[in-house]
Amino acid sequence: MLLLAQKTNATVKAVHDGDSFKVQFEDSLKTTVWVRLWGVDCPEVRSPHVVSSQDYGVAAGDSMRLILKGQRVFVDTLYRDAYGRPVAKIKFKGNDITEYVISTGKGWYYSSKSMSTKNRNKLKGLEAKAREQKLGLWASENPMKPSEFRSKNKPR
Repeated sequence: MLLLAQKTNATVKAVHDGDSFKVQFEDSLKTTVWVRLWGVDCPEVRSPHVVSSQDYGVAAGDSMRLILKGQRVFVDTLYRDAYGRPVAKIKFKGNDITEYVISTGKGWYYSSKSMSTKNRNKLKGLEAKAREQKLGLWASENPMKPSEFRSKNKPR
């Protein structure tokens, strides 16, 4: 069972999109769970929750798949979201994945209940720089936030 505040190594088994990863923990049970990346919201890909993929959603997922699938990461589980998924800070080779995703324009900064003012300001700054440089999804004229896309593309 995945505990809150768990800090442990894991292997990335699958990548759904830019902010959702299936990981297998290095515990005695080799527990496998889907983990939501803390502090970021990436464009959506088709799933039971949305009827189509959002612009840049597939590209963001493919990019993260190339980097992380099969790799060993450090997972710092912070809390569970409204859907019961663990939300975690994830590091790969010492690099913060949230910061990487936002700084390369793969997702929006997303404030959460566990976010300090220092972290909030840092992530906002990374997003502003990516927007200014028109990186990733920011190359689009008018990118739509994933929350808005989800509400407009729910299955009927």
